[in-house]
Amino acid sequence: MSLQLIYSLLLLFMEPKPFEGSILMSVSAPDVKEGNLVVMLSRYGTKAIFDGNGQAFEFLIPKEDSSAYKLNTYGKTYNIVGLAESRRLSETLGKFDDYAIEKLSDETIAGYRCNHFTLKTKKRTLELWTTSDILNDDDLTKLSGAVTLLGLNPRMIDVMKTAGVAGFPLKLRADEQQKTITMTAKKVTRKTFPKSSFEIPKDYQKIDGE
Repeated sequence: MSLQLIYSLLLLFMEPKPFEGSILMSVSAPDVKEGNLVVMLSRYGTKAIFDGNGQAFEFLIPKEDSSAYKLNTYGKTYNIVGLAESRRLSETLGKFDDYAIEKLSDETIAGYRCNHFTLKTKKRTLELWTTSDILNDDDLTKLSGAVTLLGLNPRMIDVMKTAGVAGFPLKLRADEQQKTITMTAKKVTRKTFPKSSFEIPKDYQKIDGE
């Protein structure tokens, strides 16, 4: 499972609308046949817990922090993931690409009405089901400048906004170089979490690297 993908999802949820709760997503990728991703959204921050095909890890972005943290629950360790460089990188992506959107029939995913469409470039085809009920297009534009989500960059978001289909993807499919990644929201639950859920446990030790 791509750490970049999980990290990107977290950043997109970094400043959610009043929605607080969890989103359970199924994940399928070349190295993950049956994976689960739980995204926790709170006034205190964002957290993602992934488990699949022998891989298990957590990403944490506290609300009032400029860094993200990757946690190893088995080894009780964590390392820091810088956000500033990722933001600078994503802003350079897609400047010279041409994008084409084809709208398809709207669908309901996990109880949310979603815009269904394809977004194509010469090298990549994305099929997305997006909703603005969890994350609106203004927040999506701002947060896509942090790290890309399956290749989504700020210019792509602008194209989506113009077409009236911007929002957070509750389902997506990415095809590139004969490889396919899919993610689908299975359950969306509104709930609140304690602040301690978005803090690094005191018995975890900091390590360097990925």
